[in-house]
Amino acid sequence: FEKYPIRLIFDLLSMLSSIRFLYRKSYAFLEANPFVGSLFVASGTLLLYLRTLVREVGWGDSAELALSSYQLGLTHPPGYPLYTLLGKLVSLFFDDPAVGTNLLSAVCTSLAIGVMSLVIWELTRLPLIAISVPVLFSVLPNIWDMAVVAEVYNVNIFFLGCSIYFFIRAERSQFTTFLPSSALFFGLSLGTYQANLLLLPAFLLVLLVGTPRHNLVKNLFVFGSIVSVIWLVFLSYTILRSYASVAVGGPLDSVNKILVYVS
Repeated sequence: FEKYPIRLIFDLLSMLSSIRFLYRKSYAFLEANPFVGSLFVASGTLLLYLRTLVREVGWGDSAELALSSYQLGLTHPPGYPLYTLLGKLVSLFFDDPAVGTNLLSAVCTSLAIGVMSLVIWELTRLPLIAISVPVLFSVLPNIWDMAVVAEVYNVNIFFLGCSIYFFIRAERSQFTTFLPSSALFFGLSLGTYQANLLLLPAFLLVLLVGTPRHNLVKNLFVFGSIVSVIWLVFLSYTILRSYASVAVGGPLDSVNKILVYVS
């Protein structure tokens, strides 16, 4: 430093200038391509979850969820039919169904993190925030714990997150686009966690406020009918599989028992 102070200072300034140039280019690229940032976040968290994935039956409800997926049975009330079907599909590729359902959690959690990035981008238009916040969220202890074992909540936030993302896009266009996509994913989210029905009034309220009057009835019908049909399909699964008594506490052999189960 004593021998070449001017040259060293010049090199440092050049390095800072290069870093600033790369930062501006990266920022502009992510600003123009938010899906690339979302893909980066999702793939990075997936690698993390795969590296720490539990290779056997996990804690909590993991054993029950893996078994019900393997048997295409019923879980504890209120039941998670879509989770059971997805768990069965993934488990076909593994000798141990627990590994398949654990992997389902890792994949869906990573996808949910990617969707979270898109939602934050839609709300803030700040690419660094849309990347850094989901990354921090992905390593929260309760999120990471559920991402490496069989669990319904992390699978649920993927479908619910997709519904919220498409609903935001639909609201920006005064519900001329993306509304069926939002309704589809909201209906699917009911197959993983029926308590999402508590959010339905919020969706309908925004529809009432944000839809032009001449499209109001049509949009309410589209959203309500798609959600209702999908929810009834999952309810039908519960009825069709009601003889499977795994973790239910007895067969669902009456309408009253089925209503109690799903509620």
